[in-house]
Amino acid sequence: HDGEIWIGVVCSAQTSQLKNDLHAYIMRRVGDTFVTFFDFALDYPKGRVSFGASYPGAETRTGWFPWTDDFDATISDNGVTLIYPQPILANIEIDDDGSLILGFVDRMGHQGGRANRSTNLADGNLYNAHSGGDMLRACNVQGTLILEGTAECPFNLANNQGPGGGEYYHRDTFAVEGGLFHNETALGALAFLAGSGEVVSTHFDAVHQLGDDVPSPYPRTGGVRFFNNVTGAYSELPDGTDRAYEVYPDTDLLPGTFAKAAGLGDLELLCEQAPIEIGNYVWLDENGNGIQDANEAPLAEVSVELVGPNGQVLATAITDVNGHYYFSSDATRVAETTASAIYGVSGMTLNTTAYQVRIALAQAPLTDLAPTLPNATGDVSNNNKTDLVDSDGIDDGVYAAVTFDVGAAGVNNHNMDFGFASPTVIQDEFDLALRKVLGAGQARVVIPGQTVTFTIEVFNQGQVTATNILVVDYVPAGLTVSDANWLGSGELVSRTIPGPLFPGASTTLDIVFTVDDNIPPGDIVNLAEIANATD
Repeated sequence: HDGEIWIGVVCSAQTSQLKNDLHAYIMRRVGDTFVTFFDFALDYPKGRVSFGASYPGAETRTGWFPWTDDFDATISDNGVTLIYPQPILANIEIDDDGSLILGFVDRMGHQGGRANRSTNLADGNLYNAHSGGDMLRACNVQGTLILEGTAECPFNLANNQGPGGGEYYHRDTFAVEGGLFHNETALGALAFLAGSGEVVSTHFDAVHQLGDDVPSPYPRTGGVRFFNNVTGAYSELPDGTDRAYEVYPDTDLLPGTFAKAAGLGDLELLCEQAPIEIGNYVWLDENGNGIQDANEAPLAEVSVELVGPNGQVLATAITDVNGHYYFSSDATRVAETTASAIYGVSGMTLNTTAYQVRIALAQAPLTDLAPTLPNATGDVSNNNKTDLVDSDGIDDGVYAAVTFDVGAAGVNNHNMDFGFASPTVIQDEFDLALRKVLGAGQARVVIPGQTVTFTIEVFNQGQVTATNILVVDYVPAGLTVSDANWLGSGELVSRTIPGPLFPGASTTLDIVFTVDDNIPPGDIVNLAEIANATD
């Protein structure tokens, strides 16, 4: 039924005020119109919404009633209660076998609330609305929908509170002090997870009392219940208790909630946010070139720390025989945690910067080894799609560390890798690179008299700290340098970055030009390069 549009509607009988005119329809969009494919009368017997010494007038308020806007007609007990169930077909769920689960809201639950005034200004009483919704099932019998209460779709409890004299979902009740207090507590919202075998429904007073002789601590509340789609009874938790949960407490404890009226809206199923997982490789870089060559061995038993932005160590992993380590925020897999794969790590906040994975250099598995050449491929991004086969750890004398950002939910990164090699083979390369782009916010099209800004980023791709980096810019015809930070004139200007620029680090500088008045239309190409540097 994916992509189909279904609607549930009722004939409200608000004009005739005759119960026999109440009717429910389920319609499907076909072309430009809606076609009824299942319908049934709403004159079936229902349970009493409320009963007891406090509600003598409620005894006669059973079944569905025609819609009304007459406040006085809804008063079941003068000065106390509003009970007048009026049907709204609000929810349709499709069970695994094609049967329908139908949720009905009582309109009265939206017309009243907790301790509300009458529409009659002369009436000084405060009224409490009691909602009397319902849950029904239409069985799919060989492709035909049949309402519960028949031989083909039998009810689960013969209580004279549904079609045919019983109810399929028969635990839409609230028990107190050894007896029932409310026979109809459903608020109309449903949610169904395919394959679960159960449906969740909203209810007032959703949680029952603690025992037969214990007054319930859960009156005037709202919550959810889970029902077994075969037995119609509560689903049970592993300890045998009913699966029901309170969403809002007793109105006397939290004023402003809706007590026994319709205080909850629709239900939707949500998945947990996808976890974050990072890792994953530590290896012996035998030739010291900073690249993960196919014949190079992993390093096992290396201790790896995950560090938060505040410097706190969040977790520690030990690399396995394959040199792998992992940190994951997935709390559902804590039982699978091993020395090398740590699950349920807290503190990995989505979309947060300045995390680190680091390896202490003073540990036994790294004896006689040192961090190899970092970022040998020239990619310093730690990107999980491009920065794949080099070593990312930057040596600060105590740790080899990778600084990274935690991204959005599910954005994993298994490319934070560390190579270690014998100091005698590490190729200490002196390697700088430059990238030049338009400055932030700079338009690509300019006119004479305007300024244009370029940003130059210099990267240290080697393993040697650089100082006194001389950057030269070749000024094209049509542009004039208007930036006092640059020395020279004419076609060549320069600027020195004093440094130090450490391995794996980068720095930026801008250069600003003015577009000459007599420049002809066309493209302007501006080049720069690193002319000199010292180690």
